[in-house]
Amino acid sequence: MYCWTEMDARRGSNEVISVVDHYIQCFLKSSVKKLYVFTDNCRGQNQNISMLRFWQTLVTNKIFDIVHHYFPERGHSFLPGDRHFGVIEKMQRKVDCVESVEDWIGLINRKFKVVQFQGSMIKDYASTLDSILKRK
Repeated sequence: MYCWTEMDARRGSNEVISVVDHYIQCFLKSSVKKLYVFTDNCRGQNQNISMLRFWQTLVTNKIFDIVHHYFPERGHSFLPGDRHFGVIEKMQRKVDCVESVEDWIGLINRKFKVVQFQGSMIKDYASTLDSILKRK
């Protein structure tokens, strides 16, 4: 689970790409050459030109041979993240009060490995990828 506050960063494409890039660099084995990604249809985070360009650069730079990005049919599927948020909500109901960021991190850390993302870890991929890959 990647966590950050809204004071550190927003929830846009740059943040999502930064998290995905961090996960690929730190947790994914370099022997993986086919990447299958399943995301919701959020245009601000997953379904936009910045994300498409990011996948392209991963293939162009030979990090992966191919990237398959799937958008499950709306209303007919649940992604694992949805279930994880349900688990967190159930745990939160059992606690009297969760007031601070540290309380939330501690709660989530009971079931999931937490990576606390700082604002300085967010890169401006949208601008960088605009200069590399031109729109036609």
